[in-house]
Amino acid sequence: MENTNINTDQWLTNNKHYVEQREAGTASGISSSMHTVVITCMDCRIMIESALGLKPGQAFVIRNAGNIVTDDVVRSLTLAVQTAGIQEVMVIGHTDCAVGKLDEPAFKTELQQQYPEGVKHDLTPTCFHAFSDVLENVRKQVQTLKSHPYFKNLSSIRGFVYDIRTGKISDINE
Repeated sequence: MENTNINTDQWLTNNKHYVEQREAGTASGISSSMHTVVITCMDCRIMIESALGLKPGQAFVIRNAGNIVTDDVVRSLTLAVQTAGIQEVMVIGHTDCAVGKLDEPAFKTELQQQYPEGVKHDLTPTCFHAFSDVLENVRKQVQTLKSHPYFKNLSSIRGFVYDIRTGKISDINE
């Protein structure tokens, strides 16, 4: 069997260099010195830590396709709020999002045809949360968080859009 892990092997080599250059003390505990969680898309074009000027330990980052507030995002955020004193949440969508272009019914049909056994699997997604308007999607995710009783006492839950072309992050309320 040929090696199909060429990229993974390169990432592990890169990690060796990272370990050699890493500053001592960057793993001093699970917390967020800025008491902030960023919820954003998993799109690999978004280097959110760089775009916000974050350093290790300053903020938790939760990523998924479409920056959707799913059960798992609520689970992760609840843990961060209860154990790390999180007070602020930034929901950051982005332009040119694949989930914003997704034809969900067609995608589900394609999956069912390609993987008929997947329909019966416990972890098969039933919803991919497709949307057509990035601003409306971010507003919806912010509202979902604001209406959740676990997050009523946070000092700030705000929404933003990252422009893939420029890297600019804009407040959805401006």
